[in-house]
Amino acid sequence: MKPIELVRNNLRISILVALIALACFFLFVPGAGLGDDIGGNQTAADTPTNLKYGIELGGGARIRAPVDGVTAENVDVAQNEQGEIAAAVANQLGLDQPRVAASADGNTVEVFSGNVTDAELEAALEETGHASEDVTIRSGVTAETRDTMVEVLETRVQNTGFTGATVSEVQVGSEWYLEIEAPGRNVELGELRDVIQNRGVVEVVAHYPTDNASGNGTGYEQQVALRSDDITDTGQIEQMEGRDGYRFSVTLTQEAAPGYSDLMVETGIATNGQCVYSEQRDPSQWGYCQLVNYDNETVTGLGMDTQSLGQLMVNDQFARQPTFDITTGDRQSAQEIRTSIQQGSLPATLDLGEDSSSDEIEPDQAQQFRTSSALTGLIAVLTVVLVVFLRYGNPRVAAPMSVTALSEVVILLGFAAAIKMPIDLSHVAGFIAVVGTGVDDLIIIADEVLDEGDVSAGRVFDSRFRKAFWVIGAAAATTIIAMSPLAILSLGELRGFAIITILGVLIGVFITRPAYGNILRRLKTDK
Repeated sequence: MKPIELVRNNLRISILVALIALACFFLFVPGAGLGDDIGGNQTAADTPTNLKYGIELGGGARIRAPVDGVTAENVDVAQNEQGEIAAAVANQLGLDQPRVAASADGNTVEVFSGNVTDAELEAALEETGHASEDVTIRSGVTAETRDTMVEVLETRVQNTGFTGATVSEVQVGSEWYLEIEAPGRNVELGELRDVIQNRGVVEVVAHYPTDNASGNGTGYEQQVALRSDDITDTGQIEQMEGRDGYRFSVTLTQEAAPGYSDLMVETGIATNGQCVYSEQRDPSQWGYCQLVNYDNETVTGLGMDTQSLGQLMVNDQFARQPTFDITTGDRQSAQEIRTSIQQGSLPATLDLGEDSSSDEIEPDQAQQFRTSSALTGLIAVLTVVLVVFLRYGNPRVAAPMSVTALSEVVILLGFAAAIKMPIDLSHVAGFIAVVGTGVDDLIIIADEVLDEGDVSAGRVFDSRFRKAFWVIGAAAATTIIAMSPLAILSLGELRGFAIITILGVLIGVFITRPAYGNILRRLKTDK
């Protein structure tokens, strides 16, 4: 054998051994891994590996639901008319303007409400002069809106105690759903539902007493003073000293600060800071308050320190440092409000009715799934090994074949542990498929090389191996092409199966199959 060929052949085997060693490092060395978590439930207490598990193998809750809304497409929307069109359609439908969005980029008008029908949106477009023969109306929202909801929901669930939770888009037929998975031993479906069902709209409302129209006493008025978009930064949540409750600071944008300050002075809140907000009192008795509303429900009422903050507003100096504290009675409310301010509110709500589905897997049940999956995988591996030994009857051929096929699974598990990918039942099915396809390819190599007579000459071996490898390469390309749509599209569990299968095929074609060929060459040739 030429020196260059010797080096190349040894290199392939060395690469395989190095990858197996690296995979074992990520699997078994505590704390080994790359990057951030991408969801899943760490179960280091139960297993000696660094593998993470999804809810099917680790326990937790999962909700899949469509987005409430209806969308008109092919609407002629000019860039400078987006707000005007949205306001006009919202007015026709009797909705708040944030419930309607018009986009010039997509030529769409979206209504974020499950109570509006296709016919009602069509009628609203006709009344506002934006209907045409090209306009089509469908249930659901645009891809951009779904992307926004995925980002906001993922941050929300992770910041409210569901560590490792993931949110993704899933397509079932022609319908799109959002799927929220929250792994964990103590995760309850009801708690997850409570976190995701609200839009998370935060408003600070000025509440102040006024003489009522009849002149028979004191009434009150309310005006929206701030929305989430008016806040540029938030501080950390702290427990208040000397009394129950939690607080965090908010800093306003330079554009919003002057208007907010002027409103506080005009309404008298800056100079009459006494607020006695209570759900048991009549609103006319609350005094001068800033009400913090979360999804149109008042969470707390804030007074104002007229000697410091109020005085800055009176003297037009608040805009220099536009910061004040929001207080709540409990940490969860503070966390929900702070998260909604940071990430913004959901443009639409999820339809958690009949079209949704939910699962809650108890830890004991997940443990049974893990045990069953491990047993199934072990049986599959032992069966493959037994068949290989019965087929060839020669340990010098069958043993390397079995070890090489199993090395693909070890490398894949090491990869999953390295990137902290949560393993679910679909991935387990992919691992079993990888073992099967891997052994198929190795059998093709062995049969092609050994069934046509003596291969003691290296040149003869190389010729037969190349012929077999062309067959394997064609089969691998076919598998990858067939699996690619499943891996790219959001098709739920099928996606995990397809990704593992494709990765296994790639590892086999570029690493394990060539390495097995080199091992077989050493065993069956003179050189």
